[in-house]
Amino acid sequence: MQIATLLRRFTIRFRMIGAITLVALALLFVGAIGIGAQLYANNIATDLVTRDISSLTELARLQQAMSNVRLNEKEMIIQYENSVEAARYKEAWTSSYGQLEASAKALAPLLPQAAQRTQLAQLVADMQQFRTDFEPMAKQLESLAFPSAQVASATISKLQPQYDKALGTLTALATDLQSTI
Repeated sequence: MQIATLLRRFTIRFRMIGAITLVALALLFVGAIGIGAQLYANNIATDLVTRDISSLTELARLQQAMSNVRLNEKEMIIQYENSVEAARYKEAWTSSYGQLEASAKALAPLLPQAAQRTQLAQLVADMQQFRTDFEPMAKQLESLAFPSAQVASATISKLQPQYDKALGTLTALATDLQSTI
């Protein structure tokens, strides 16, 4: 009751200005909440898109590194008779493995699902096994230990199923990642 008595003491003009001020403050409050919500939604969308684009970029780098590993391996065989060039391609092959491992390490935290991280770990393990099996052959290529490039190619082709397995895992990971985006 005291509020009603207090309000009767004010003029109609003052009461109207007070009501308009309250409505304007309520409108400002609702508008501020709307703008805050819009900024929050924009921030979430930006983070989501940035993470998705980053993960696809790292996946592309991983695919490129795997291709470079294979390309440098083939170039070592082609340059079999030229030990200087074979050594240069062996260094490039080693560098490609470094890029592959760096891309895998950068991609791991960007993957949204545990199954995708498991696929990536399997891919890295397969490529580590491929590297372990290929390194002695790379040393033989570098030291011209094979009778010919054709024999070297035939020997190295025995590792093709290991690489194909890793490539299949990478393809499955890429398909899975693109379907979640």
